[in-house]
Amino acid sequence: MINAKEFYIDPSSWEVDVIHVGQSQNRLLKIKNFFSNPDEVREISLQAELKSTIMGEKSSTPGYISRIGNVDMMFLSPFKEILHEKMGASRLILHNPKNCIFTIQKYKPGELCRTTSMYPHIDWMHYACVLSLNTNEELKGTESSTAFCRHIETNMEHSCSDINYRHDRVRNQDQDMVSLDPSTFDRKGWVTYHKELHEYNTLVLYEGNIWHTPYFNTNWKCDRLTFNGFLK
Repeated sequence: MINAKEFYIDPSSWEVDVIHVGQSQNRLLKIKNFFSNPDEVREISLQAELKSTIMGEKSSTPGYISRIGNVDMMFLSPFKEILHEKMGASRLILHNPKNCIFTIQKYKPGELCRTTSMYPHIDWMHYACVLSLNTNEELKGTESSTAFCRHIETNMEHSCSDINYRHDRVRNQDQDMVSLDPSTFDRKGWVTYHKELHEYNTLVLYEGNIWHTPYFNTNWKCDRLTFNGFLK
């Protein structure tokens, strides 16, 4: 487990953009300069021991992962404030740090993954976020992004926050193995309506019940490395 005490943030340095996407005008936040020490966070993440999510784990994350521990209110309070100010979240949000999950994730483009990992998903948390720890030079030409998708038959861009029939009737649970190459995979029944491109040390934050998926092409010369958060 990675120690969050080595990750530093200074909300006064954040540059926050509010973006509206899709027919539902779903709201995204894009926060530049998120970490005060992004190079150190990147180095820690590169050296971390990550666990495969492919070999028998329940997670459909298509790669490798490590949890981040020692997340306290010093880290979560800025999230709470920006969610209230920019997303209209209740003041009750993030009342228990133990309900929040932070991870480092690494993908090896072209490696085998489960078919279900290639389809859009929703996160069973109020909010989710992703930050690229790849340098802008590494990202160049890869189209690395978070893609937001619409289910063609139902015109659905987001689901209810609870597990129910709406989610069950559109999710893909195919466990066959395919190449991790989102740019060539045919997500039958889905259309991508927005791709939010990743930038180094820039956090993309969105509601967890919006259908989304990682996106990139085959131009990678290294692994795709991200910081991820799931906020409840």
